[in-house]
Parts: sequence; structure tokens; C-alpha cells
Amino acid sequence: MLLTEMREETLMEKVAIEIPDELVQEFKPYQDRLREVILLGLSQLRIQEALLLYKRGLISFGRAAELAGLQAGDDPSGEGFRCATTLVRADGARGTGMKVVANAGPLMALGKLALVHLLSRLYGPVLVPSAVYEEVVICGLELEQPDAYAVELAIARKELKVVDMDDADLSEIVRALPLHRGEKQAIQLGLRESADWVLLDDWLAREEAQRLGLKVKGTLGIIADAYRRGLISLNEVELIFQAIIAREDIWISDALVRRVWGELRGVR
Repeated sequence: MLLTEMREETLMEKVAIEIPDELVQEFKPYQDRLREVILLGLSQLRIQEALLLYKRGLISFGRAAELAGLQAGDDPSGEGFRCATTLVRADGARGTGMKVVANAGPLMALGKLALVHLLSRLYGPVLVPSAVYEEVVICGLELEQPDAYAVELAIARKELKVVDMDDADLSEIVRALPLHRGEKQAIQLGLRESADWVLLDDWLAREEAQRLGLKVKGTLGIIADAYRRGLISLNEVELIFQAIIAREDIWISDALVRRVWGELRGVR
């Protein structure tokens, strides 16, 4: 196994970290950047632990956000995530920013990576069709998926807005698409809103959306936007992309991740 040492300059304290043999090869490229790796891991761990405490009813929403380091205020509803989730029509009031609609894939991936907050910082409040909310949050909470808690937190903070939709809202063209219900609702909402972007990771859904005149962007495009806007550094992008490749629960091809990484390094 690999033993590394970290040294905190101000405290002059050495800490030995023992890494299991099966992780040695993954850590070797980052031996000189262990501080970044640990800080990123701690950030995700804090969010997951805070959401778990909230779910068990041990702390309030506001305290969970504070422990997660998200700098949120008290729960505006006073009743937690479920009451803070507001269903709005697409023509309801909206804050400033671009018109962006999100499907499940990018929400799940960003939730697993503790990066959901990037959406509102890049685009303002993002619209989420109700079928996507059911898939990501309702089903996700039943399975105790950490991304479900992260997305629910973003909804409670009004960074995401759930839009109430049903099959009657779909046009005949969209209803006939060979896609899942959430993807159809995301495309229909994008068309109805003349959205600047529809966030989709599935290739078939992207092709169908583009065929109908919509502009699409996926998880990697969102992360690239965050880098170009100065919200995250190139080093952070590298760590995030490495996490995407390593995780079995984020379904983005390694080849695509490496291609986007190469493009970003070219504009450094």
C-alpha cells in the first residue's frame, strides 16, 4: 500500500495517510495534489452526512444546509424539504437568468458530485418537469440516493423550480418520441418556454431535442461552463472528471470525458 504525508504549513503537523492497495494506482497521479483531493472528498461527505441527519429528523433544514457548507438560510417553509417543494406552472414568476430546463441525467450526476449549486450560479433558477422530479427525488429518496437529497435541497433553496406537467401537456410530436416520460416533458417544456438550453445526457434524447430545434447541453458541458466562468479551476475539473470515470453510478462514457478534458486543457 501507498503511504503519503501531508504537511500543514501553519501548524507544521505531519499526517500519514494509508491508502489501500486497490486505490494506489488511482491516487498516484494526484500525490502532489492530495490537499485538493481531500477537500473535494470532505465537501461531498459533509453534504451527505448533513442530509442524512436531516432525513432522520435530528436537525432542521437550515442546520443541515449550514453543516453542508451551503450557506443557506433557515427553511423558508419551516416544514422541511417536502413543504419547500413548490409546483409552479411554466408561465409563473421566474428570477433573472437564462431559460434552462433540466432532465434527470444531469441532475443525478451533479447531485452525486455535489455540484448541483453550479446550475443556479450559471443559469439562474432551472426548471424541472414534474416527471423528472418524481424520477430523481421521489424514487431517489426511496432508494436513499444522495443525489436525491442534493436535488431536493436545491429545490428548497429555490435554485430549481419544479413545473407541474402531465401527458396532456405533450404535443402529438413529442408524445410520439421514443423516449422516457421525463425526457418528453423536458423537451416539451423547453419548446414551450423557448429555452436557451435543455440539459440532457442521453444521446437519443439529445438528438430528438435538437431535431425539434432545441439547444442541448449535458453534465460535461455544465462543468465546462463552470470552468469558463471561473466558478471552478482546471485542477478541480480534472478531479471531477476523474470521479466521473471512476464511478459506476454516473453513466457518461470515458471517451467523452477525456475528449472534453482535452478541449478544456487546450483553452487554458
